[in-house]
Amino acid sequence: MPFATVEQAIQDLRTGKFIVVADDEDRENEGDLILAAEFITAEKVNFLMQAKGMICVALSAARVQQLELPLMGHENTDALRTALGSTGIWAALDGIPTDEVLRFAAEVEAMGHSALWINEGSGREPFAVLGALARTTARITLGLGIATTYARDATAAHAGARTVNDLCGGRFVMGLGVSHRSSANARGHDYATPLPTMRTYLDAYDAAPWTGPATVDPPLVIAALGPRMLALAATRSAGAFPYNVTEAMVRQARTTLDAAADAAGNGSRPLLVASLPAVLGDPAEGIAGGRLLVSRYMGQPNYRNNLLRAGFTEADLDGPSDALVTALVALGDADELRARIAGMHAAGADHVTVIPLSPSGRQADLATARAVAP
Repeated sequence: MPFATVEQAIQDLRTGKFIVVADDEDRENEGDLILAAEFITAEKVNFLMQAKGMICVALSAARVQQLELPLMGHENTDALRTALGSTGIWAALDGIPTDEVLRFAAEVEAMGHSALWINEGSGREPFAVLGALARTTARITLGLGIATTYARDATAAHAGARTVNDLCGGRFVMGLGVSHRSSANARGHDYATPLPTMRTYLDAYDAAPWTGPATVDPPLVIAALGPRMLALAATRSAGAFPYNVTEAMVRQARTTLDAAADAAGNGSRPLLVASLPAVLGDPAEGIAGGRLLVSRYMGQPNYRNNLLRAGFTEADLDGPSDALVTALVALGDADELRARIAGMHAAGADHVTVIPLSPSGRQADLATARAVAP
């Protein structure tokens, strides 16, 4: 049976009809009967009671307190996964004109994607961009993947994260990483040992003062590739965001995160966000765009060492070889791209953030983003 449009569903609710809202198959995979409260009757309550499940009603906080209703659960550990959804979009936007950046975000949201991630490079200040996106989008979760610890002190990073979260009404996910030696040197800093650097930065981030309006800290994820940084992510943040990874590497990251969380006695499973570059079209043509992206990162020791640990050779990295490119980049038609996304989920990723590329390697390709939309 075909799905109705959002507009059709709203019109049915306005006229007092029940609608059925179905969840994604890779989430709870269930359906809910929904009716506008103003149309509820005893007969309709009886009808609802014949269905399997429970009857839910929206109440204000004041009404809940008046009725002395206890919370069914005091901590929703799945709230971040729900907000992010199973698939989102990641894009490096520094080379794109500002008006086009805003249009891209609006179109990604209109496509139905649940999250849009931007990065920090050597161009636009990412918190400023996110502030603009916070005011020009309405629903989509915004993520920073990833802010480098060498770009600002922990207090400034904490203030930026809280400010964006306030501007977008709690739709923000903060990402932190130690970046690379070349990036730190370009900013005039000496690159220190990653793990203790991140641990010290997190201590300062958690203790950072905040004198702005009352707001909450956004969820934090950590850029992590190796086992020790993954373990830190599992115990000091909501989870990890590994970049330039294959399905096998995602599977290993899932195992490492879960083991670290269990050893620390954490009650919730760490979030695992995995990136997946994708090129829509003939793989024989799209591999050139994928190779261009992959080659940009092969001069970075962090990525090289992680790929060598995964079994690739120096020759694979220096090419980069077809085997490496096709392992890191999804190529093909919409069904083939979706199959690669499903593979990442099967390997243990909670959220796959797709990097939509054109066959020439251009970032923020709308055709590819549309092909993987819900």
